[in-house]
Amino acid sequence: MSQEHQPICTQETQELIAKLRACPAVEKGLAQAEEQHQQRINEQVQLTEVPAPPFHEEERAKVFAQLLAAAGIPDVHQDQIGNVIGRLKGIGNGPTLVIGAHIDTVFKEGTPIKVS
Repeated sequence: MSQEHQPICTQETQELIAKLRACPAVEKGLAQAEEQHQQRINEQVQLTEVPAPPFHEEERAKVFAQLLAAAGIPDVHQDQIGNVIGRLKGIGNGPTLVIGAHIDTVFKEGTPIKVS
């Protein structure tokens, strides 16, 4: 990759990245993410192909909840308005990490949604 396409990082950021990469747990996590890359792409395609027009996201939410449970998230449920919530408790006293996503699409009901 040529230099002009490389992200620009400050020296401080580069040092922080190097420090993080030196941590065995971080390296293990990055390696796992690489190993599971195709699996995650497949899951994205699977979710994308479940029809979910606005206000009719129930089936996609159900599939997403199943994927979370299959990934080992022990506490997965839907709230009263259909949001899927998965909770995986950490092992320390650090801050809470919240990840959110929007699962509906703007395609009207019946639109073919095959990923290509």
